[in-house]
Amino acid sequence: MISTETRRGYLLADSPWPTAGRNTVRKDLKALAADGFLHGCDRSGRRTYLVDRFWAKVQIGTADECWPWTAAVNPKTRYGQFRVGATIRGAHTIAVVYRHGPVPVGHVVDHLCRTRTCVNPHHLDVVTIAENTRRGMAPTAVAARENRCTNGHEFTPENTIAKGDGHRRCRQCFNASQRARYAAKAVAA
Repeated sequence: MISTETRRGYLLADSPWPTAGRNTVRKDLKALAADGFLHGCDRSGRRTYLVDRFWAKVQIGTADECWPWTAAVNPKTRYGQFRVGATIRGAHTIAVVYRHGPVPVGHVVDHLCRTRTCVNPHHLDVVTIAENTRRGMAPTAVAARENRCTNGHEFTPENTIAKGDGHRRCRQCFNASQRARYAAKAVAA
């Protein structure tokens, strides 16, 4: 079991209030509970929150190591899951909420380490959905970063056709496909 002082260190490391004491942490936890992110319960005559239950499911290491989630993992997405009341939330999102507060609307939590079960707050970044997509490893994100078409032609101002929907097209590949199409029509006629 992690001591309160150790947990306070994890919660407040790199925060704007690094010298805050346990009472400040308790106030922050009460505020998160008021926003619906935490549910309080009474244990041994003291008010506690799901923080104890959450961090008990994490294999905590140093700040630069991944902290793997050791409890339930969604089989489809492979992200850690944590039950808060009647809802199931991503464990990485709960770790960010404990550390920085609620995630703003239109933002998501991005794993900088690319390990989906990691809940180390130092490895998590709150970004917009578009930025998270750009940082991803999906084929479209990789192609956008490479600045080349699928056939290897470089996207230069002379070789790029800008489409109205924000996509771009390789002029060399487009011209080749138009020539092939025209040739196929000539043979068929």
